Amino acid sequence: MKNEDPGPKQQYAITTGILLMLLKIAVTEVDRAMATLLCAAFFFACRSCEYSSVSGERRTKIIKIKGVRFFLKNKELHHSDKRLPLADSITITFEMQKNDARNEMVTHQRNGHPSLCPVRLWASIIQRIRSYKGTTDESPVNTVLLPN
Repeated sequence: MKNEDPGPKQQYAITTGILLMLLKIAVTEVDRAMATLLCAAFFFACRSCEYSSVSGERRTKIIKIKGVRFFLKNKELHHSDKRLPLADSITITFEMQKNDARNEMVTHQRNGHPSLCPVRLWASIIQRIRSYKGTTDESPVNTVLLPN
């Protein structure tokens, strides 16, 4: 019976052109927050449940502020450091993944692109969330303050 099953349907990959367009057309603060998070997640090949709220039970955990670390000249920068966007690299710790991997760390270097640099994108996210009253290191990366 397995031989009669249709093959998997291949899906098209998202392109950097689409990501740039999302950043360009974002109008509201929420639009910008979502576009920035989507672009930042792209560099780490994140599953949607790693950076957004999804329904149903999941083993995969959403990334928290404490799981995003920045390094400049091999020294870790505190999230309150104004040099965050200038960091050389960023490391994200994935607490729990679908494949049962725990506390897996993935690092990316800055790439110099003005809009699509993983360091700059994640720095923007962290700085925005940390500016909200009451956020902690346990706050998820999809935190956004609505106007009302």
